[in-house]
Amino acid sequence: QLTGTAWRPEPPSSGGEQDNEVWTFKWQEKVFSQHEEELYSDLGNCSTVLEQKYHRDILALRNAGGRPNRRLFCYVDTDPPPPTTEAHHPMTDWSSGPETFASRFGSSVRRRRGHIRGVVPRWPLAQDPVLQRPSEDHMINARVNSVPTQAMHLMADLGRMDSQDVGDEYQLCEVKVDDNGMVTISPDFNGDKPPYRIENSHREIFE
Repeated sequence: QLTGTAWRPEPPSSGGEQDNEVWTFKWQEKVFSQHEEELYSDLGNCSTVLEQKYHRDILALRNAGGRPNRRLFCYVDTDPPPPTTEAHHPMTDWSSGPETFASRFGSSVRRRRGHIRGVVPRWPLAQDPVLQRPSEDHMINARVNSVPTQAMHLMADLGRMDSQDVGDEYQLCEVKVDDNGMVTISPDFNGDKPPYRIENSHREIFE
């Protein structure tokens, strides 16, 4: 179970409002956000097979009474990378061109760490990280057998509930499971440490 709690600044004439939500995520089960519900409810926004499936899922949810969740949602392995995990940059210099399914994936795959504020590159900027003529020993030692992995991004919409702004959508954690059964969770469980806290753009605190 994933629990979200918020303490809001106290209004002048009343006590503070507490905002709690508990949601049990099942592996690779899609849970939509408020923004996704509005986006996929319009068939004109759905060009791929996955987006058209989400359109049908949203209509079914609305016919059944609406989304049962409020703030907590997730991105599954088949979704495009969540916008909060990477700095997105255009794939070309065609600023007026339409965004394609491939460009959404590509802009997140390219990890331009130098463009992310506060993140220091793992190598000096003057050093080229690409070896133009690697030695045979280097190629043998650097070879990695990749294991197929599935991931889920557990997210929270910490903005005003009557707003469609995605600027207050935050990734709470990422869960990965590879074909060997290895489970990786980032960030790690807090254990005996205080709960993780997030301050949104309205200076409200969630944990």
